[in-house]
Amino acid sequence: MTAIQPNVSEPVSDELALVQAAKGGDVSSFEELVRRYDRNVFRIAQHITQNRQAAEDVVQDTLLNAYPTLTHFPGQCKFVTALVSAAVTH
Repeated sequence: MTAIQPNVSEPVSDELALVQAAKGGDVSSFEELVRRYDRNVFRIAQHITQNRQAAEDVVQDTLLNAYPTLTHFPGQCKFVTALVSAAVTH
């Protein structure tokens, strides 16, 4: 029988560290998240809208709305998943 492993917290992922810093008001951390994921959100928005301009508008609106709502991001999913979900429901 093996011993029960102690409750060891996993290291904070780079993405989660950026989200936490952005929640604290670090704009450069949010800018890094945008750089990482804006193309992913754009590809999905373009696929849905079939229109480049509309997709760009969706991405812009999604990212503008994401910053003030960061405090509500629970971190239980990847940040890009939350962005894509917001874009799709836009």
